[in-house]
Amino acid sequence: MTTPLLFTAVFMGFLALLPAALCRAQATNETSTSIASDPKVLRVGVFDAPPFSESIDMSASGAPQWTGSSMRLIERIARTLGVTVEYHSGSEAEILAALTAHTIDVCASPLAPTPERLGAFDFSYCYTTVGIGLATRHAEGFGSDFRHVFTGLMAPTQSHLYAGIALALLSFAFLLWAVERRSNKDFQGHSWHGLGSSLWWSMVTLATVGYGDKVPRTVLGRVIASVWMLASVVVTAVFAATIVSAITVGTLASTPVHHASDLSRMRCAAVRAGISAAWLTSHDIRFTAVDSLAAGMTMLEQGTVDALVAPQISLTMIVRDHDGVVVSPTRFTDEFMCFGLSTALSPAFRTRFDAALVDELPRLSDSDPFRVATPLADVGDDERNPAAPTTTPSNASGASQP
Repeated sequence: MTTPLLFTAVFMGFLALLPAALCRAQATNETSTSIASDPKVLRVGVFDAPPFSESIDMSASGAPQWTGSSMRLIERIARTLGVTVEYHSGSEAEILAALTAHTIDVCASPLAPTPERLGAFDFSYCYTTVGIGLATRHAEGFGSDFRHVFTGLMAPTQSHLYAGIALALLSFAFLLWAVERRSNKDFQGHSWHGLGSSLWWSMVTLATVGYGDKVPRTVLGRVIASVWMLASVVVTAVFAATIVSAITVGTLASTPVHHASDLSRMRCAAVRAGISAAWLTSHDIRFTAVDSLAAGMTMLEQGTVDALVAPQISLTMIVRDHDGVVVSPTRFTDEFMCFGLSTALSPAFRTRFDAALVDELPRLSDSDPFRVATPLADVGDDERNPAAPTTTPSNASGASQP
């Protein structure tokens, strides 16, 4: 009886372990299939979003050259995943449409997750944040700066400064007159004449002019003069700082926008389908949609719009070439930014992409190579070319270098 019972126990144990073995085999098969179906050429879309992705100039072939921190990060992720990168450029709306239609696999320019976008494509791990700001025309000139200075100097908060300067000016003038009036002809004569001369000396010393027409001659008088000379340097520095701060505070105070509600009375522009456009829409603020930051900047300079709403860091980069435009210090909100991932990519590949992103982000170097991106309009809706040439891990761009 012992043998049948042992056989029965072994058979029952085998039946118990069989489902687990089948599940493990199925999972292994799915993982192998997923890895086998991973793309060898990663089609990456870029749009102008400095400093993350920025079109610099034209190559010899006429194709735009692109660079930026997000593109450097994509290069490192591609090397980790062992795939080749193929860049395609377009406007933000075109890139988002291509990502939704699976014409491209990844959007290298930063995207903010929104409920509408989550239904069209997936997002990577967040790798940066940006603040929404605005750029306006700098219509102020010398007259406005003078008004700011005058307003700042006449402010009641400056009264203690002027009182202190006047008290020190009169005190040192009186002390020098009291010491020098008996032995120095420059301060002799009638009391009003002597006091007037010492007051003149005190003013000249405060302004650090030093005419030398009236000078102390006694030892004590020269000690008093030395103390006032040193104090005058400090007083002059404080007075100059007051003028500079008056101009700065006046300029900031003249900024017409401090809150989101202030934008409702302005003609605003924002990049179509971008993060700023979504933010304006959520606040029920009307705006003009443009295809790119450059187009919005042109409208701002021409006076077609009053403000260009965009990520503040991008505005700071683009206004370097526009002298008549300034970036407002107002920062409306901060948004988390990610890479956009096509849902046509397998979940396993997207997981590996996120793992590579988290691993490479702290080691991102300052190396900033240029890449040539094919305009999206020239690509069409062709499927991925399985015979596309691959490159070694040291050059994962897959695009010709200038």
